[in-house]
Amino acid sequence: MKALALTCLVVGLFSLTTCGPKSATDAPPIIEHDRVLFTNGKKVRFEDDKIYLQNNINQPERGKPVTKVERAYSVEEWKRVIVETEHGYYEDIGLVFRFYDYNGQLIRKTPEFFGEYVPLLMKKAERLTLVQISEHFDLSEGYILDPDGNQVGTIAQKPRAFDATICKEGDLFLIKYRRRTAGVRYLTVDVYNTEGKLLATSDFKTGGSYIIEVGERKIPISLPNPS
Repeated sequence: MKALALTCLVVGLFSLTTCGPKSATDAPPIIEHDRVLFTNGKKVRFEDDKIYLQNNINQPERGKPVTKVERAYSVEEWKRVIVETEHGYYEDIGLVFRFYDYNGQLIRKTPEFFGEYVPLLMKKAERLTLVQISEHFDLSEGYILDPDGNQVGTIAQKPRAFDATICKEGDLFLIKYRRRTAGVRYLTVDVYNTEGKLLATSDFKTGGSYIIEVGERKIPISLPNPS
């Protein structure tokens, strides 16, 4: 009888663990227009409408943000929620990221990254890559973050980057540049791995559909006309 009771107890416990509800750690939250609702009842608010942080926007105080707008997204592969805050300054833009686990616990708030960026969410590679773009300023570097918001790499960039994309396999990213030499306009495309290492570079005199070869891989791209 004792053996039978023990067997029933084990079966009962197994049923609870396999048929019961998912834990808060595994269950994705609900993202509404201005808040994240975690399954354990915790809430994290964000400002999805642009708000003004200074009273006199015609003559704002320099060095302090004038506007703020935020967005939140869930990355189920990482069991993370990322809240992205964009600050508008007098002559610049700043981005700050907050990384939460699925219990609503803040893991990390990044420092502010100044400039205009294309955030590339490389889910399979477990990287959030920030490529800086500008048609006017010479850029120096972009940044690579891990699923906890830690900076794990940098990207040496050329001047006049205008776009960045992820290859379909999700393990490489491409940065597109507008270039000019001796009055001739052309485009350059650089291919990087998830550590920010440059793997290949190609120049194009006209827009269209092309193939970039990286080792044995062939990566299709589409480019506008140089301007």
